Amino acid sequence: MPRPKIAIIGASIVGMACTTLLHRAGFHVTTFEQRKAGVADDRGVGLAFPCELIDQLKQQDLIDPDFSPLIIEHRELYAYDKEKDQERLLVTQPTHISTMNWGLLYQQLKKHLPSELVNYEYKLMKIERHNTSTHLIFNNGQVLEFDYVIFTDGSQSIGRTFLFPQAQPEFAGYIAWRTAIITDDSDKIQRLLQRQPLYGYSRGIGFSYLIPSKNKNEHTINCLIYDKITDNHPLFNGKMREANKNIPSHLLPESYLEYYRNLVQTEFPPFPRDLFSRNIPFIQTIRDTLIDSYYENKIALIGDASTLLRPVTGSGATKGLQDSLELMKQLRRTGNIDQAFTAWSLTQARAAKHLFELGKSLSDFYVMDTPDWTTVTSTEIQELWNSITKNANWYITKSAKN
Repeated sequence: MPRPKIAIIGASIVGMACTTLLHRAGFHVTTFEQRKAGVADDRGVGLAFPCELIDQLKQQDLIDPDFSPLIIEHRELYAYDKEKDQERLLVTQPTHISTMNWGLLYQQLKKHLPSELVNYEYKLMKIERHNTSTHLIFNNGQVLEFDYVIFTDGSQSIGRTFLFPQAQPEFAGYIAWRTAIITDDSDKIQRLLQRQPLYGYSRGIGFSYLIPSKNKNEHTINCLIYDKITDNHPLFNGKMREANKNIPSHLLPESYLEYYRNLVQTEFPPFPRDLFSRNIPFIQTIRDTLIDSYYENKIALIGDASTLLRPVTGSGATKGLQDSLELMKQLRRTGNIDQAFTAWSLTQARAAKHLFELGKSLSDFYVMDTPDWTTVTSTEIQELWNSITKNANWYITKSAKN
C-alpha cells in the first residue's frame, strides 16, 4: 500500500518539528515555506516552555542533548509608587519554567531536519478539495496533489481561513511593546537570574526575563509591556483600528516612539525603565480566536494555525509542539491515520479551549481589569491569583506544585 502524501504548510518552529517527526515515522512528507531560506534564523524573541517539553524534544532527538535553556524559579509582582519613586513587592510566585531564544531553538530544529524536505519561497495561493485529495496551488504556478495537508502557518493561517472562514483572529483590546537587549552586565544578569519581575501600571503590566544568547558570554533580556487600548488612549485616541496592527521597530512612527519613551519613564521604576528604554520596540497586537476542531476533510491545523491563544498564557510555540508530539502518539496508538487525526483533534481542541478561557482571565488580571496597583494588598493579589488559576491545567502554575 503506498504511503500517504502529506504536505506541511509553514516551516517555522512547529512546522520543522512536525516534519521531522512524520518523516521519521515513515510518512511521505513535503514542507512548504513562503520565506527565503535563512530569513528566520536570527530571530531573538524570547519563549517560555514547560521544562518537561524540553526533555521530550531531546528524547525525540529534535534538539541536541546539550541544548540549555535558562530556568525561572520565581515570578515577582511589583507595584510602583511614582510619587515616592519606590517599588513594592506584592507577591512572589514559585514556578519552574524554561526560557529560550526563538532563533536558537529554530536552528536546533532545523539542524535535525533533512533539508531536502523543505521547499522555500513557495507561497500558497489557493486550496482546492477534491474527492480524496487536496490540490495546493503555489505562487510559481505549480499545482501539487496531497492526501493530507497540515497547516503550521501561524496566526493568520490560510488553512484555518479555508476550513473556518468565520474564525478570524479578533483584537483582544491591548497591544504589546516588545524589545530585547543583549548584555554582559553581570549586575543586570544577576538581578534577573532565575527570576521574572513583573510591574503593574495604570494600563497593564511590564516584565522582563533572561534568555540565552548566541554568544555564551552574553545574555539576552526579553522585555515586554502590555498596554490596554481604550477610546481615550493617548496614542490611539479615536483611532482604535490603528492599534490592531503589528509594526516592526524600523517602521515605528516617531509619535509612537515618543509615547513609548514617556510610558517607560513615567510608569516604571529605575531597573525596568533602564531595560525597556535601551532599544526601539516593535508592536505586537494581541488577538485570539477559538475553533472546535483541528481536523476536517483530511486537513489539520496545528499550533497558532488552530486556536490562537493570547501570549499572556505563554502557550504559543508550546501548544504547537505539544500538538505535534500528541499527533505522533495517536498515530502510533491507532495505526490508522484518519482515526488518529480525529482522536487527536478532539483532545487538543478541548485542551486549547481551556487555555483560551484562561487567557481571557489572565488578560483581565494583568491588563484589561487590573486591581489598583497602588493600593492593592499582597493578600488581595494572592486571592485574585488563586481564583484565576486554582483549576487551571497551566504549566506555569502546575510546575510550581510538582
